[in-house]
Amino acid sequence: MYVDDVLAGTHTREEAIRTIAEVCAALNSAGFPLRKWTSNHKSVLKDIPKDHLLREDFLKLEDSSTAKTLGIRWQAHDDEFFFMPPEVAHQDSYTKREVLSQIAKLFDPAGWLAPFVIRAKIFMQEIWLRTLEWDEHLPTDLSLQWKEYLQSYPALGKIRIPRWVQFQTRVKLQYHGFCDASERAYGAAICVRVETANKVSTHLLTAKTKVAPVKSLSVPRLELCGAVLLAEWTTFVANRVAKIVQASDAKNWSHVRSEHNPADLASRGVLPQELMRNPLWWHEPEWLHLPSDQWPTSPSPISETLLEQRMMCNVAKLPPTPDFLNKFSEFGKALRTSAYVLRFIDRSRKLAVPSSIVVQADELSRIQERLIVMAQRHTFPQQYQCLQSKQQVPSSSSIRNLKGILRACGRLRASHSLRYDESHPIILSYSSSFARLLVRFTHRISLHGGNQVVMRLIRSRFWIPKLKVLVKSTINSCKVCVIYRKRLQAQMMGDLPKERASYSRPFTHTGHEGDPLGATSDLTTEKFLAAFSRFIARRGCPHQMYSDNGKTFVGADKMISNDFLEATRDCIIAQHAHKSLSWHFNPPGAPHMGGLWEAGVKSFKALFYKATSTSKYTFEELSTLLAKIEACLNSRPISPMSEDPSDLLALTPGHFLIGGPLISVLEPPINQPATSILNRWQRLKALHQQFCFRWKDEYLKELHKRTKWQSLPGTFGSVTWSS
Repeated sequence: MYVDDVLAGTHTREEAIRTIAEVCAALNSAGFPLRKWTSNHKSVLKDIPKDHLLREDFLKLEDSSTAKTLGIRWQAHDDEFFFMPPEVAHQDSYTKREVLSQIAKLFDPAGWLAPFVIRAKIFMQEIWLRTLEWDEHLPTDLSLQWKEYLQSYPALGKIRIPRWVQFQTRVKLQYHGFCDASERAYGAAICVRVETANKVSTHLLTAKTKVAPVKSLSVPRLELCGAVLLAEWTTFVANRVAKIVQASDAKNWSHVRSEHNPADLASRGVLPQELMRNPLWWHEPEWLHLPSDQWPTSPSPISETLLEQRMMCNVAKLPPTPDFLNKFSEFGKALRTSAYVLRFIDRSRKLAVPSSIVVQADELSRIQERLIVMAQRHTFPQQYQCLQSKQQVPSSSSIRNLKGILRACGRLRASHSLRYDESHPIILSYSSSFARLLVRFTHRISLHGGNQVVMRLIRSRFWIPKLKVLVKSTINSCKVCVIYRKRLQAQMMGDLPKERASYSRPFTHTGHEGDPLGATSDLTTEKFLAAFSRFIARRGCPHQMYSDNGKTFVGADKMISNDFLEATRDCIIAQHAHKSLSWHFNPPGAPHMGGLWEAGVKSFKALFYKATSTSKYTFEELSTLLAKIEACLNSRPISPMSEDPSDLLALTPGHFLIGGPLISVLEPPINQPATSILNRWQRLKALHQQFCFRWKDEYLKELHKRTKWQSLPGTFGSVTWSS
């Protein structure tokens, strides 16, 4: 069920009383008694109970005779409509959200305040064109306009609109519509003309306005939009002319001058102080009170217009001024060239110029300042113009939070430990040629320094948004840095040698890179031979020994290493030649061929440095430490470990030495009687063979994968390397 107020009227009091009785009888029969009765005459309400009135003292006092209907107020005592202006909170600044909220409180369903409301609509459109954020404070010029607009709000309460427009029976009634347009808006107003035998009265009935589209239109086109708005309360002209012709007759249209057109007020906007005493708006032009034959006519006959004739116009746009610094690749050369150009200009103006051919330091400083100003005006034209006109920088600007265009006024202005250039750095654009040359120059004078060094040097005087990106791109394009960082081309990982892919006794093939054979008192050949003899006594004599080529060392180490390795190899081969021992050197520049024992050295150093970082050891303690490290290294798994507790333990080097890891939990003793020696020997032999099978399945087959060097070499980037 929906319930609403009943609005009605009659020409006589008797007819009003009879209508009230009929309506009450009809609704009371259904159990819907009417309440809140109001009227502009006491005799109409005399038969209605007081508790059914809007107020018991209604029409007794002027203040109590006010009712609210359709969002506006009706003063029944004087039979007038009026407005209650919304409360205004005066502030120092306003945001777009606050402005829209205040405009939405203006409720004017009949359009009586259209000349005042259109100013708010135009103002809101201007805010949108400025691309301001919702919670961003208005610029100074817009803020002053809005404050002036709000100061006129109280005048709205003084506007009074009579409810009765003098309409009665047996009168001549006419409706007249007016439309007009300006560059900012267009509007329409409808008035009623009531002609009796004694007088003629005119009153405004309703009005409507719209702001002009953001896309610029000519005033005649906007006047067509106003005519459509009036006629109806898309090719542009054809559609609108067709609508006007369908909705009205062409003979009913006439031209009226702007000073006689009330819609002109709606299209331009006026303040409430002017609106409440403006007869043109409330009672239409004076000539409407005259007979129709005395109304103004068009100055000349209107000829029939064919299609709209559009004028063709060719616009020649100058290309943007190229950046002068785009011609240079070095910052110093750009400064010196600009200095010579400035000398020529000064000499042409009969000014004093230095006689020296060499550019002086003060000249370079002066030309650098000029180039900075040129770069700022070229890359920040909008921001530069805003600051010159004392306006705020747009929020979309990349330097909005720095409050400036020439020098940044950041958050470090109060620091006394910074120089002026550091607390107020000069702003440069990321895309400017000056910034590009400056970063390249700073990178070169810092001996091709890295990102942090270049950024620190530039930030000591300049502030460049996205400086990190600019520095990184500059360094990545530096040929010297590219060559320095260039990785040598790699070949595809080769097949494993047969010594690594075939099962044999441990240490049959041994690689030497300094693996711990045992502690020695010095590094002479005799001490090394003694350590090697102890290694053979413990592990057996290898068949093949491998080591890096001594020729890869440099300087004095090269000579010492060559002599030491050659002497050591000759002595060892001489002593153990009867055991088929041979020594091989890996090719120069191929350290990956000894990668297996290189990784072992790395693991040994990690454990050794951790154990010896805080203590000093005697010879015996050092020997004990090396033995423990050897045990730890031989207890590492050489195949992936399983998460399943029922699986066997992963293989370790210790399994091939003693049958299990060298570092493990002590197993409980077996008290059961042993079987025969033969059976036990067979069991150990089978266990050893099992280790061999597991080595093939769990370790050797994993070496099929090429973890790196998976493709043939090619050309990388812009630099190639060949040998």
